[in-house]
Amino acid sequence: MKKLFSCISFLFLVIFLAGCSSNSDDDDLAGDWTRQSDFEGVSRSDAASFVIDNIAYLGTGFTSATSTETRLTDFWKYDPTQDNWFSIAAFPGTARNKAVAFTANGKGYVGLGTDGTNVLKDFWEYTPGTNTWKQIADFPTTKGRYGAVAFAINESGYVGCGNDGDNDQQDFYRYNVTSNTWTQVSSMKSKRINPFVFVINNVAYVGGGSNNGSMVSSFYAFNPTANTWDRKTSLYPQATDSEDSEEIQDNDNYDYNLQRTSPATFVIDGQGYITTGTNSSVLNTTWQYNPSTDFWTEVDVFEGVSREGAAGFTLNNKGYVATGRSGATRLDDLWKFDPNTSDDD
Repeated sequence: MKKLFSCISFLFLVIFLAGCSSNSDDDDLAGDWTRQSDFEGVSRSDAASFVIDNIAYLGTGFTSATSTETRLTDFWKYDPTQDNWFSIAAFPGTARNKAVAFTANGKGYVGLGTDGTNVLKDFWEYTPGTNTWKQIADFPTTKGRYGAVAFAINESGYVGCGNDGDNDQQDFYRYNVTSNTWTQVSSMKSKRINPFVFVINNVAYVGGGSNNGSMVSSFYAFNPTANTWDRKTSLYPQATDSEDSEEIQDNDNYDYNLQRTSPATFVIDGQGYITTGTNSSVLNTTWQYNPSTDFWTEVDVFEGVSREGAAGFTLNNKGYVATGRSGATRLDDLWKFDPNTSDDD
């Protein structure tokens, strides 16, 4: 069901203007970022990451070696209790970037991406207890996919969107870890590459990205039980989208723009967060999404270098952002976000 921003009371208007304006002073924004132990591998962007038992795993991606760009297979894990990184078994597939990853049934899953020449469709399963990888069923499309999006709900993985080497896509598939099979589910309502996703209460929220080079403003919630996509508040107040010509919002008082590709995401206390990414230039703005109200609020800007292609994950109810790219520079820093502290604390 489409939801429009509406001012039904003076109180709501005050909250809306405070929450959806990107013009507020950074010092007044909630939350705070602190730098953690640098990623111990080489700097990179477009890496894949997943979390198992409050341990983050990060690997593959792009690095810059002198004047060339090199794709990677090394993998690392981060323990927040030690604030330290540890090398694990290398990813056994082809070196790649723009792969996807998810966690299901206590194991990590990594697949798709590109090696610079080929668009890949293979998938691999990582078992932390034995520190081993094994290949599983390929993604079930004729062509591979890069710049796709992945998430897990109820111990099943879901993968969709991205580009197959020729066109942006909107189809989605569910992976059954028990039967090692893929099944097509309902497609998203618009094509996109490099979108973002976070999962709250067994609902996946997918938005952003680009479609044939144009920024996408639509934002949807996927309910796996009903197998439906429900439209949520647009990421840009005056944007229109190909699947819906109705103007989402037309009020110059609402000055916000959450459209972006390749941001990092995480979830804290039932709220979704997006940060960094690019929209004609690299970004550092950070926004919090409340699924109960379908409402976005700006929080403290990311305090590292503005970037795209970073990895985002949640550990012990805190948000983390690692690696990424700013211009031609690949990065290796790690930052933690706590919404309950501020720069003044």
